[in-house]
Amino acid sequence: MTPSGGEEAQVILRQLPKTDLHCHLDGSLRPATVLDLGRRYKVKLPADTVAGILLSTSDGFAHASQVDQQEVALYEAFLELIIPAIFTEAPTPE
Repeated sequence: MTPSGGEEAQVILRQLPKTDLHCHLDGSLRPATVLDLGRRYKVKLPADTVAGILLSTSDGFAHASQVDQQEVALYEAFLELIIPAIFTEAPTPE
């Protein structure tokens, strides 16, 4: 049985890559990046391991917002977020 126009459109839409329409940089940083930026830019963090960062607060954004206050660190954090998105190959609908 061949899908109708509406069903075919749904299949195509499900295959398209998804995107963030709204993304907070602080919430997108990996804990390892937070540690790395904190060390390089002399930001005092409550822990010195990824596990420690994850366990040190219930607010996952708090530590990221501490390290991205430096202009260079903010730029590096942005690149970590955007570069994979640019170079990730989107699947093409069949």
